[in-house]
Amino acid sequence: MTVSTFTKTFRVCLVLAALTGCEAIGGKPAASPDALEKTLRQSAFAAEAEGKYAVAANHYRKLLGHKPDDQKTMIALVRNLRYTGEVKQALEILQSKAKEFGRSPAYLIELGKAKLALNDPQGAIATMKEALRAGGDNWEALTAMGIGYDLLQAHDEAWKAYQKALKISANNPAILNNMAISAALVGNLNLAISILEGAPGYARKIQQIRQNLALFYGLKGDIKKAEMLAKMDLDEESVLNNLDIYARLHKQRKNKPKKKTQAK
Repeated sequence: MTVSTFTKTFRVCLVLAALTGCEAIGGKPAASPDALEKTLRQSAFAAEAEGKYAVAANHYRKLLGHKPDDQKTMIALVRNLRYTGEVKQALEILQSKAKEFGRSPAYLIELGKAKLALNDPQGAIATMKEALRAGGDNWEALTAMGIGYDLLQAHDEAWKAYQKALKISANNPAILNNMAISAALVGNLNLAISILEGAPGYARKIQQIRQNLALFYGLKGDIKKAEMLAKMDLDEESVLNNLDIYARLHKQRKNKPKKKTQAK
């Protein structure tokens, strides 16, 4: 494995952490006089809650056909397309709605996330700054900015963004997860582990957080803890594969020249 592979491992975790499971999907479906619309909306919420993002996207697309000017439905469609990896399609929809919703903070945040998913951190940061100017401080915008800065290796700026996000949404699992990965990116595995170990109980129930914690322990060489965490979510073959990866990354990390970490 190369050094770039080591860094890329964390960057992949970082992007996925903020763009998938830790996001809220909204409140209860709004009441509607149209029975079909109401059924579709309920089905869309249920599918997204179960992680069936392609199904949810299909429902939201039909809903948007009924109400093309409904910004919440459009954003829900784009979000679920992003979850399924159809980011270019999501971006096309966003761009087609720029005239109607282009100044909305919610629109700008989703646009910024799409840019992150397309590996455009500079564009994402600029868009999130625009969202903050339009709607004031928002933890999602700040967290996405942090991801962008981390991808650009501007880790001090990333940390500032995460800290500001936490002031708005304390103990938020998505923010804590990305802060931990940010610390790991500069080699501070002790801090990364401390952040996730200190997360509230409900955050530790999130598979992605547990498996990132397993990764951190594995990189430190604590294979027993890594294995215990991995077994909570993965089958035996996946656990063995992960442990092999951890061992190789641990060896790589030991051979990697140490660099100065930011004060945190």
